[in-house]
Amino acid sequence: MTPLSLSPLPPLRPATSSSPTPLAAPGLPLPTTPAPGGANPLAAGFESMLSETLQLEQTAQHNVEAALTGGDITQAEVLASIKKADLSLRLLIQLRNKTLAAYNELQQMRF
Repeated sequence: MTPLSLSPLPPLRPATSSSPTPLAAPGLPLPTTPAPGGANPLAAGFESMLSETLQLEQTAQHNVEAALTGGDITQAEVLASIKKADLSLRLLIQLRNKTLAAYNELQQMRF
């Protein structure tokens, strides 16, 4: 049996883009006052989930490297950290997809 060669994956980085287009019904003015606290709670939630996902991915990568270099970590711990990172990323992707689907549905509504 030949040994498995793992190449490290580049770490995930948050996407940087211009500010999203605000939602507004046709013919109605856009709100000009920011939400209380000055931040969009949905964006803040996604941002915190993204940072947590990045942290879990980095921990998993570190655990894999430690296991491959003979560190004091069990295979079960490595697998658990990889599964946590994978589950977190899958959840984040599903939430993004649901949010985009809701946004698209709102765009198609006729007021």
